[in-house]
Amino acid sequence: KKINPHILILNELEIWPNWVSITHRQKIPILLINGRMSKPAFQRYKKFTFLVKHFFNKIHRFLVQADVYKHRFQQLSIPAEKIMVCGNIKADEAFKSVERLPHDNEILDYLGLNPHGKKIITLASSHQKDEELVVPIINNLGKDYLFIIVPRHLTRAAEIEKLLEKHQVEFSTWSKRKSENEAHNPDQNSANGKARVLIFDTMGYLFNVLKVSDIVFMGGTMDPKTGGHNLYEPAVLGKYIMGGPYYSNFPDIGEELVNRGVYNIVRDEEECLQRLRDWKTIDWETIKKEAAQAVDSRRGSVQCILKEIQRLIPSHQD
Repeated sequence: KKINPHILILNELEIWPNWVSITHRQKIPILLINGRMSKPAFQRYKKFTFLVKHFFNKIHRFLVQADVYKHRFQQLSIPAEKIMVCGNIKADEAFKSVERLPHDNEILDYLGLNPHGKKIITLASSHQKDEELVVPIINNLGKDYLFIIVPRHLTRAAEIEKLLEKHQVEFSTWSKRKSENEAHNPDQNSANGKARVLIFDTMGYLFNVLKVSDIVFMGGTMDPKTGGHNLYEPAVLGKYIMGGPYYSNFPDIGEELVNRGVYNIVRDEEECLQRLRDWKTIDWETIKKEAAQAVDSRRGSVQCILKEIQRLIPSHQD
């Protein structure tokens, strides 16, 4: 009552029962934006359809990321007219982020890298299963590649170091190089010298790393429980993407990128090794074009959400 909001906006499926109930009693519109519902969550909700329906009916509109989520909400007895597919906010975020990216040379200088014609392969937001697939094959790839591993959880850097040591892969760790003032010294086991791998264990720079990468292995795609991370970022940059078969967190864009040949699924070390060895056969311009077409059609989520907010607020004020 003291705050007296015009609208309550919930993100994805972060639904707070008390907030929703109190807001509903105050006759304040409730809007779910960027809505999604994983398959496990859907199966849990389906066991209590009556209770879920009663609760969800307090929400005025569901703006969801993809058709698959619309279908799941409908199966929980949410009327179709209350659900709209607006797309994923991450698509608009990716386009906006591109505008702020520095030049490649500036990024490479910051990373202390000089590829000298080598292909840069980045494991983006990697998890254990992703690393266990890629690390064992690095020494089988010759000297044409540099690898950057950006772990999803930065505290796992030491764990990744042990895996690389186990497979006798030369590496350097960004935080240690930076603290020792070695980022620009290729003779100190940097990614320009002996190291084949740079572990980049610093937050907030992944998109920049993706920009200078030739191939992106998307993390979280080797484990169905994880379901993959943001495919919009490498796609908006026109990158050749590799990863496992599990991209349920981004089902629509994932499926389209697979169909367009931009996202290439690998299931084991042999497939991964073969894909990387075949990089000279990749039509980079076609990949860039297909990726652009896939993501361009998915812009506009933010505008869709803003229109719905504007529509609901006047109805509350009146």
